[in-house]
Amino acid sequence: MRVVYDSVGRDTWERSLDCLQRRGLMVSFGNSSGAVTGVNLGILNQKGSLYVTRPSLQGLYHHAGGINRGQ
Repeated sequence: MRVVYDSVGRDTWERSLDCLQRRGLMVSFGNSSGAVTGVNLGILNQKGSLYVTRPSLQGLYHHAGGINRGQ
């Protein structure tokens, strides 16, 4: 798979990475099973130069005015 969206967290971290194709992207956006801790960045390389991101609304907008301006 090119992209995996993982809202579960700790319990599905490894399986989500295993689903990805080479240079795939995992979007981690939830922790319903608990936070993912102790991430070994070398695993991303070993599994095919994978990318992981953890987006949030706060990270997209610096302040409330940015929402109104579409920033």
